[in-house]
Amino acid sequence: LSQEGIGSNNESHPTMGLLSEGTPLEWEKSKRYLQHVRENGIAQFLHVYAQLKERHGDKFLWGDEVECLLLTVDADAKTTRLCLRAPELIALLNKSAEQLASQDEAFEVHAKFLPEYGKFQIEGTPGGPYGGTTADLRLVEANMRLRREMVAGLLRENERVVTLGSYPMMGVDVFTEPAMKPGGPVTTSTYIPDGVISPHPRFATLTRNIRTRRGKKVDIRIPLFQDKNTAATFGPSSDEAKVAAAEPDVERPIDVSKEIHMDAMAFGMGCNCLQVTFQARSINEARHLYDHLAVLTPVLLALTASTPFFKGLVSDNDVRWTVISQSVDDRTPAERGVSNSHSSSNDDDINSNNDNDEEVKDQFAVDPHHNSPQKPARRIAKSRYDSIDVFLSLESNMKGQYNDIATEYDETFFKQMTDAGVDELLAKHVAHLFIRDPLVIYEESVEQDNTASTDHFENIQSTNWQTVRFKPPPPKSTTGWRVEFRSMELQMTDFENAAFTVFIALLSRAILYYDLNLYIPVSQVDENMRRAHRNDAVRTQTFVTRRNIHSCKDDTEDKYVEMTMADIVMGKDTDYPGLVPLVKSYLDAIKCDKQTREVVDRYLKLIELRATGKLLTTAQWMRQFVDHHPDYKHDSRLSQSIVYDLVEVAHAVSWGTCLAPGLLPDFYLDAVKAEAHGKAAVLNVEDPIDCAQIKTLFAKYAPSSDDGDGNSSNNTSSKQ
Repeated sequence: LSQEGIGSNNESHPTMGLLSEGTPLEWEKSKRYLQHVRENGIAQFLHVYAQLKERHGDKFLWGDEVECLLLTVDADAKTTRLCLRAPELIALLNKSAEQLASQDEAFEVHAKFLPEYGKFQIEGTPGGPYGGTTADLRLVEANMRLRREMVAGLLRENERVVTLGSYPMMGVDVFTEPAMKPGGPVTTSTYIPDGVISPHPRFATLTRNIRTRRGKKVDIRIPLFQDKNTAATFGPSSDEAKVAAAEPDVERPIDVSKEIHMDAMAFGMGCNCLQVTFQARSINEARHLYDHLAVLTPVLLALTASTPFFKGLVSDNDVRWTVISQSVDDRTPAERGVSNSHSSSNDDDINSNNDNDEEVKDQFAVDPHHNSPQKPARRIAKSRYDSIDVFLSLESNMKGQYNDIATEYDETFFKQMTDAGVDELLAKHVAHLFIRDPLVIYEESVEQDNTASTDHFENIQSTNWQTVRFKPPPPKSTTGWRVEFRSMELQMTDFENAAFTVFIALLSRAILYYDLNLYIPVSQVDENMRRAHRNDAVRTQTFVTRRNIHSCKDDTEDKYVEMTMADIVMGKDTDYPGLVPLVKSYLDAIKCDKQTREVVDRYLKLIELRATGKLLTTAQWMRQFVDHHPDYKHDSRLSQSIVYDLVEVAHAVSWGTCLAPGLLPDFYLDAVKAEAHGKAAVLNVEDPIDCAQIKTLFAKYAPSSDDGDGNSSNNTSSKQ
């Protein structure tokens, strides 16, 4: 999407504006400007808020971001490596689009390509936002396919573009083309060469400053999958144990028999994902949508799970989130609540929190918010990359008790904003973001016109990578208040990525149309995030869910129950009709055209089959692929030959030349009609609808009743 379009925020950068040319300052030189950036960032936010808080009536516009992975393959040796040609390919892709536009005034750019953290990654977006009709839903898959084809058209015979969540062999031996040795002054990594980082100085500066501020390298730990030969393989004499014993920047010993250790930002920011951004009609609608989408982030994280392999090993997690969270964790030991000799790390708890105040009560550091050595460092419970902390809506169904976790915030900025007329919820949200230091400051951009720029605000906003992001309009722009949905994992095919993109887009419409109430306490959203990480979470975990979700019920008492993924997605009864039935009933209500309905029903069927366990998540399918591979020794190790075969199969599946039984339905290869012309309905959220109509629509698709023990017939969470 365009720089001033619906969504330019992603894992690595907020807008291309922050990738502008300039001189990023190293950490020691940045320190003198930290408070300056924060203070002026708040001033910029207040200016935008004052100017645009009454803005309303913006159209529903939306778009996706898909990140892809570039690889080289050697068929004779059966090996793969990361292909580091992304910078030159991005330049060629965008130059071609510019040339076409200059030759034909009627030419419309259908795709844009942006740099990501790694030289092996390309982010693709639509050339402009999708609109607010059902016909736009038909464009998504075709546009994703177009982007894949454009990249593939520039590749050499031995190169591949794949949409995998991570490269399984990153950090193992020589894993790049061209070959590079690990380490360098930026990462100081034992496993990762500095040369994999994209050439724009922002990325290297971000990496170096996170490490410098933290005081040592990042220390990423995730659980190692325990196969039948794992324990015998990872003994004290194993290569992994020897490397781990020599690792200097760890706060506790590395147990290679139980955990996978990584030490560089590239392990996290080198992951790929799927993100979707929505423009709301007003700031209040954006805040309402922010809250309800936040509740859904763990559900969609588990449903899209696709990242079970890291550093040549099989993890016991299925998703990327905690790896990225730990890879950009710039908190000092005191801010994490631990002494220099102890760690609060807990491999099974993505929001682990050490409350041992005895360890830190006598530790004093320069408070980054007041630059005073007399104050203890602020305790900060989460990494910069984590789940949300505060619900924002001012609607009547948002109760203060839902914000039930302690949230650190800058008291001075909070008072400044409330004195300026910002309500306490939004002020606390922004003041919470601004407890963080700006990580990359450009020497040329220290002084800004706070009425014309929001770069200082975005500097901090964009490096708070949360599961959803509330996005104020850029200054002097036609873009409105937006919400970005950020938790979903990347899928192997355009069909799957389109399915989840369209699904969350339609859920956003149904939430507003039916005035749904999905609220559960923030602490329970965090708990659901923890569960979503686990191996085969879709079939083995339950998730805390609100029982009574629609406004037509007289019963407004908060009721939270444990539900299987099948129940969440397919429903229990008319009190909780399920996410897919909600979307279907919404499409009925707006009288969706037949052509679009055929496309969307295919997507909903995929999601139904995944949620009920009849099809596997990508992570589980990949695990089965490895488990059945003749070269796998059931020791939690991946060989080059295994990964080569996995990459080639994933590549073939993405182009439709190879079937993937157990992962995809038989109909996924059916042609998708991408034309936007013809009949279409408006994705409406405004027309009045009474409770009788809602009950009728819900009853059409929702299961009729629970069985005797409170579980619906959709419960198929047992392991296959």
